[in-house]
Amino acid sequence: MKMKVGKEKGTKPMGYLTPILIHNDDLDQIIKNPQQLIDAIQKACNSFQPMDHGIGNCANVIESLPTEHADFDRVIVISGNTWMDVTRESYKEAETINEKLTLRPVWKSIYANAIKLLKATTKRLEQKL
Repeated sequence: MKMKVGKEKGTKPMGYLTPILIHNDDLDQIIKNPQQLIDAIQKACNSFQPMDHGIGNCANVIESLPTEHADFDRVIVISGNTWMDVTRESYKEAETINEKLTLRPVWKSIYANAIKLLKATTKRLEQKL
């Protein structure tokens, strides 16, 4: 089966990264619909918004976080069937964080550890400057 991977109009230039999370429990739909997988990845790479991507008869086989330039440092935490980019401004808003924290109690400790890591890294970088 030949798959199309052509350049779409509006494709992001080089130097950008898009985090993609694949739910393994829907692997059968990926195998049955490989072109939909390619289309979903291409759509994700052309978006600055988080997205869910359906493949076959499953609604969210793939989740993608917003595309960012590779020079933008990110801390992404994964727990259970959910994930969060703790470095993005939109996730720093209390409403979004509280929504994520109530999904799984472990998020509270993950988020606290991520904040400690970011503060320590910032301090080390400031000392080098």
